[in-house]
Amino acid sequence: MKKFAVLACLLMIAAFASFAFAEEADISAETQAEASAAASVHGAQVRLLQLEKSIAKNIIKGKAVVEAAVKANASANTTGLEATLAEMEALKEQVSDERKELASGSFNSTAAVKAFVELKHDAIDLSKEFRADAKALVREQDTGKVREAANRERNTTEIKALNEQIRAEIRAYNAARLEEILKVIGAGNDTLVAKVKSGETNAGAVKAFVAASIMLLDSEDRKEAVAEIREEASKRSVLGKAVSAQVRARFEEEREERQKERIEHIEDEEIREIVRERSGAKAEARAEAEARGSGRGKVTLDTEVTIE
Repeated sequence: MKKFAVLACLLMIAAFASFAFAEEADISAETQAEASAAASVHGAQVRLLQLEKSIAKNIIKGKAVVEAAVKANASANTTGLEATLAEMEALKEQVSDERKELASGSFNSTAAVKAFVELKHDAIDLSKEFRADAKALVREQDTGKVREAANRERNTTEIKALNEQIRAEIRAYNAARLEEILKVIGAGNDTLVAKVKSGETNAGAVKAFVAASIMLLDSEDRKEAVAEIREEASKRSVLGKAVSAQVRARFEEEREERQKERIEHIEDEEIREIVRERSGAKAEARAEAEARGSGRGKVTLDTEVTIE
């Protein structure tokens, strides 16, 4: 009996702790696992805010790279890097707009997961593109200086604001998940939920209350609660995988549409035309690769969004 009670408690806590009272987290886990959290209102906000922050930090570092390249060689051609940074800026706006749209209307979990998976993949592509172009322009001995310069600039008003929003949404997410779990086990505690949302409590206090509440359930009620929690967790996981499969099915077509939209938001006309030309060239290269069979059906969802 005690073993089952412990198992039940662990399952409840695991279901609650998807963000585990983390105040902030850079994107580093598998995209599909991340997408599961995006199936809820606050989870989607957290994931998109984290993505927006990651892109913002990459832009800061990218600008430091361009500065280092010019300092090392005044005649260095940084147009390609600047074009990629301009598209990153436009992508950041796309992520922000998507996040605001999801928050303003009737929430659709499938649309939220799809948006996160697609936009994250776009961010990964741009990060890789920038990194590849930068290698030829930045001397190895300058990489440390670039990193230091970028780190000094990362404490910007924008990053601080995003951090605050991320913290608030994580707390709201945790509060909502706790409320769901307490409903399953029949143990209401509005005060504890409110404290989670305001950040006035910690994971230990929540775990203690959940564990104590579970111990009050009889054997059958525990089994039913565990089954319900497992089913809910499974649904989130299945949704993440299913939507990722949908994204793969129409990825190339929809990627080009998203990129066209981004290009139109680039203010500098010269840079806009460069991005448009590069986009067309990349689309042709992908089409040729697919025709040869080298890229058929292989859209890989990478896990890192970083210039480093």
